[in-house]
Amino acid sequence: FIPPPPPVEPPTPALPEATENAVVRLQDDQRERALLMDQFIRDGAQIRQPRLLARRITDLTHRVTARQCLFFSYLPGVRAAVLVSVAGYPESEKPPGMSFPVTAELEQRVQSHDGGLSTLSLKDFGPLRKLLLTGSTQSDYDAWLIPSPKDPTGRSKTQLLGVLVLMKGNDESDVARASDTEATIRELLRVSGQHYGEAIRGTPRPFP
Repeated sequence: FIPPPPPVEPPTPALPEATENAVVRLQDDQRERALLMDQFIRDGAQIRQPRLLARRITDLTHRVTARQCLFFSYLPGVRAAVLVSVAGYPESEKPPGMSFPVTAELEQRVQSHDGGLSTLSLKDFGPLRKLLLTGSTQSDYDAWLIPSPKDPTGRSKTQLLGVLVLMKGNDESDVARASDTEATIRELLRVSGQHYGEAIRGTPRPFP
């Protein structure tokens, strides 16, 4: 008795060309984001001018997310977050000076956050929502508190440093970046908090 030959597995169908191109673009985007983040981790530590660092943060955020970005610096003396840098806007459409009040609840949320994005989200914070949806921007958005790095010794509390805002977009590049947005934003907040905290240490605010 001669057993029959094993069945021949059908060849794996090739991805449609459009899908394959999309995968390649996504992989290229991921590599580019990783390189940009690595460069900022190295170079950002050398910047000690808060306004210059705020511009670097918004420029980096715009490049890795392809979304218009706003950076508000927190001024504890007046308990307000003040717009200090934007990226992704044509010169004629840049938002004017803006600010919104910060409550004690937001400061407490920063101090108790667990590293996840949900506790840092300002998506539904009334004063910011009113500012962005009724002002010159008039677009939906995502926003997060920027905390200082946690003190491993536990001797000092985590501080609120600022607020990062990303305006919603509908172009293809937004969709292409959607697969790892959460990880990207978490890393942006961590690195921004680390460098910005160092830059403003001992610097009077508001900045000159």
